[in-house]
Amino acid sequence: MSVTISPTAATINGASKPYLAQFTAVVDFQPFRYYWYVNGARVYSGVTYTNLGGGNYRIDGPTRQISAAPITIRAAVIDASDGSSEQAEFTTADQRTAATTSLSLLSQKDGVPIVDGESVPMTPVAAAVPGQSQIDFRWSKGAAGESPISRVVVRVAMHNEANNIDEFQVNWGDGNVETHDVPNLNRITRDLHHTYTGVTGLYTMQVNPSEAGTGSGPSASLAVQISADATGWYAQQYRIEERRNQPGFRQISQVGWRDISDSTGTFTMYSKRSGFSYYHSLQLREVDVTGRPIRTSAISGEVNTGPW
Repeated sequence: MSVTISPTAATINGASKPYLAQFTAVVDFQPFRYYWYVNGARVYSGVTYTNLGGGNYRIDGPTRQISAAPITIRAAVIDASDGSSEQAEFTTADQRTAATTSLSLLSQKDGVPIVDGESVPMTPVAAAVPGQSQIDFRWSKGAAGESPISRVVVRVAMHNEANNIDEFQVNWGDGNVETHDVPNLNRITRDLHHTYTGVTGLYTMQVNPSEAGTGSGPSASLAVQISADATGWYAQQYRIEERRNQPGFRQISQVGWRDISDSTGTFTMYSKRSGFSYYHSLQLREVDVTGRPIRTSAISGEVNTGPW
């Protein structure tokens, strides 16, 4: 006596998932009644069959959509002649992908945020060049008296086909640890914000997920370099305000706005008249990706040069 289930475990393992299977079985005895089980639970039963001839009979089974997770199929058939039972069973392969966790840096803003109209840049430094019609000029976006700041946005992505994820912990590497509850899903993506304050150098963050009922899942880490620029104002553009004085004469002009990335902060101003006094001050601003101003600082203190 034999029971042969179709499709076979090999057929299911080789099929793309999810796979819709219509189960049947061929027996070499006349069935009286039969039962089908999926993962130990009875899901189908019947008494009808198809006579294939030659002492073989086909019985129908359930239709099931099969994922990459293993599944156990069993068919139990009662012989019509003597009431004995014969069965067949197989379990498909576990084809679920391995659990993964990743961390990626979406953005990093090194520098102290400008408070619109209130933050005061450092006063520039200027020196006239004797015998020349020029002034050597230096400015800095340094934020005197402020702690360095770096604002980061990271993406946490976790995937586990075998177990749901119920929480994850993020250690930012600077002494701050956060625990995030998630709604027991097997795929999670979260964007997280963090501000590093008063530190520069290399910091490594780590994320550790917890899977429902199984403990910890795979962890991931990401190193973030906080540069010395974090000690300056977070700004993309600058301008220089110039005032030229002489008895009975006054003029105000502006140099900028110019992109900070295109400037070294040290340059020479030409075509200056040695008989004048020049007064210069600095202003910084933050702009968005389109160049639209977001926040503009107050004007710095004024540096005086000349006459020479």
